[in-house]
Amino acid sequence: MHEEVYFGMPFLQEFGANAEFDGLLNWDSYQSSRIKIMWILKEYNWGDDGGSDQIYPASKVSKEELESRLKIHYNRMQQHYSNVAQYNRWKASYAKLLYVNYGILENVPQYTDMEGLDQQGLINGINYMEPIIVLNLKKVPGYASANMPTIRKFYNNHKEYVLKQINVANPDIIINGSGINELGQDVYPDGTFDSKWHYTKLKDKLVINAYHPNARVNSEEYVNRIVDIALNKRF
Repeated sequence: MHEEVYFGMPFLQEFGANAEFDGLLNWDSYQSSRIKIMWILKEYNWGDDGGSDQIYPASKVSKEELESRLKIHYNRMQQHYSNVAQYNRWKASYAKLLYVNYGILENVPQYTDMEGLDQQGLINGINYMEPIIVLNLKKVPGYASANMPTIRKFYNNHKEYVLKQINVANPDIIINGSGINELGQDVYPDGTFDSKWHYTKLKDKLVINAYHPNARVNSEEYVNRIVDIALNKRF
């Protein structure tokens, strides 16, 4: 089921032939995680030369071309998330995200107690992108700075499919760095919103509203807040 929803023809039919797959490196690693983590972000940032706000309809592309694109986009996603350190300024985009993953999965609540990232983006030799999912609301590559009205438009236009992706993955914790703060209530309509800590809870499931990990906020405060909620507010 997850292959079709995340990497199959329905994905391109929904989001366009130029849509990029979401970050899901290893389904088995994700499913077997002590805590299943999903990040929801705004869009891919491929730089000012590679961005687009336009969906190229799959209906305008031959079946053969779409099948070729499935392979190309899957390989590109794997290449991107299996080695984020190959990109310029990767620490600005991924360091806080990786530390949060590490803190939650390894039960290390304090940033100052966490092992450091090496130059390959690993912590203790482990890629903490592998057991998680990174889901972007705008599936076509963006620009250096995201346009929130555009992000919101993409989300509203494709909300049903995005919620289907979330439902299939069934994460324990969603870290919502998309800027669409009502997403938690969309995911869990019967959930309870905590206005102090800005998270939505339904039983042992959480949607935590957070700044985008690329935001210019203090790393220690950012990481500690999310990890604290994840480890202490679920039960």
